[in-house]
This record gives sequence, structure tokens and C-alpha cells, in this order.
Amino acid sequence: MKIIALIPARSGSKRCPGKNTRMFFGHPLIAYTIRSAKAAGIFTDIVVSTDSQETMEIATSYGAHAILRPDEISQDHSTDYQWVEHALKTLGCHDDAFGILRPTNPFRTVETIKACWEEFRADRFARGLRTMREAREHPDKMWWPCGGYALPFGARDGRWERVDMPTQLLANAYYQDGLFYINLTDNVYGQYSLTLPAVIPHITTFPENLDINTEMDWLSAEALVENGMVKLPE
Repeated sequence: MKIIALIPARSGSKRCPGKNTRMFFGHPLIAYTIRSAKAAGIFTDIVVSTDSQETMEIATSYGAHAILRPDEISQDHSTDYQWVEHALKTLGCHDDAFGILRPTNPFRTVETIKACWEEFRADRFARGLRTMREAREHPDKMWWPCGGYALPFGARDGRWERVDMPTQLLANAYYQDGLFYINLTDNVYGQYSLTLPAVIPHITTFPENLDINTEMDWLSAEALVENGMVKLPE
């Protein structure tokens, strides 16, 4: 099987402005993702999809290819499917699979990338793989507003009692952490979707799965490096 790496790097972040190209211990944040993808040695190509000329130049300088995506699929409400479809068709890509590596995970290891790919290739029924971490807040304890009141998420399938159960009695829940996603290319070309059954869960741990999306995340990542809890690659 062959796999291509796709790195989304849209500009215009509201919660952590300029995060993808912001300097993180001597290099733009996106450089660490490009480096880990290259070092893994499993990808036929490493491609950054962006709406920013600056990001394209940075990506190229660190050894990746870059394509410019249209403004209409680079908005806050734009979906992953839109930029992935654009990237695959622009590249004329017919690799068996594509991997999404977000530039906001600087602590992603080469070992995790390789392990995920081997796990995916070994399962002939899998159509995808997603890295996940254990949810910090259980979804059965969550509510949403409805007509001036609040309804627990469990009310959708008639199981109100779960909101009052001890968390220890609830089934384990996991949150996709953005570290590494793998999908079959045919999901897009043949089924017009990124995610189809069956998806393999690959459970990750902190601090590798720290995803920088806010200023607080950025400060946390800096503190991990400064305190020696994480060693950045050369």
C-alpha cells in the first residue's frame, strides 16, 4: 500500500493567531510536523494545503510540497473533506491512502506514525484510523440547550439515567486528538466522505498528543520543553 501525507495549514486562526507559522523554539510550528513526516519514511509525498503564500514558502523551505487552496474552502466553516478533495484532485493522487497530520502537534513521534501505518495495513477491513485520547469530560455528562431548558446528550436515545451514573460505570469514551488520521483514498473518490466504517482507534498519551489550538496550549507546550518533559528533534 502507498500513502501520501497531507498537512492542513489554513491561516486566520482566531484562538491562536498565526500558530502554524509562529516560531516555536527556533522553527515555525509547522516545521516539526514536516520533519516527523519526512523522518517516518512511509509517505510517497508530503504536501501542505494552505491559503497563505507565506506558509507555502515556509513549507517548501523545510522540504515539503505546497498547494494553494481557494479562499472559499479556507473559511472557519470549511470542512476537512473540502480541502482534502481539493488536494487529492489537484495532485492527481491515486495512492491507496492519505494521512492527515495537523501542524499543531509538534510532539508527534516517528514511532507513532509508523505504528499507526502498520496497524492500518494489517487490518484488511479498515477504511480509516484515528489517533484518540481518553476524553477528559465524559459525553454522558454533557448537556445542550433546548427551548430554554437543558437536555443531556443521553436523551437522544432515551437514556436519561446515564447523566446521574458514576463516571466509573460509564463506557470509556475517547476524543480524536488530531495527531494522525489515515483514510483510504477511495473514501473520497468513491464514497465522497472522509470517514466510513470501520475506523481503527489508536490511543495516544500526553504529552505527545498535546494539540496547540489556544494561547494556553502554546504556553503549555513551551513549558513542557523548557522543563525537559519533551525533547524536540534536531
